[in-house]
Amino acid sequence: TDPDAEPSAPPSADADLPTDCEGTKQYLLSAAEQYGSIDAIPVAEAMTLTTAITNVTTLCGLDDAFAFLEDPTIAAFLDS
Repeated sequence: TDPDAEPSAPPSADADLPTDCEGTKQYLLSAAEQYGSIDAIPVAEAMTLTTAITNVTTLCGLDDAFAFLEDPTIAAFLDS
């Protein structure tokens, strides 16, 4: 594999998921704004959300991913 290649997102059941770091963060922020609580998400979308969270760590790197997941809006959404 090419060590300089950009990481790519793992395969997802949802072809609409972004395949880059910033797009994935925006997807999760939009879900947080739309639903307000992780408990309010339909089961099918919850599976996609789980994939998106995994993609953040893959696409953004651990430090950036952890900083994003600790953002108050995201943390409150995931903890609800």
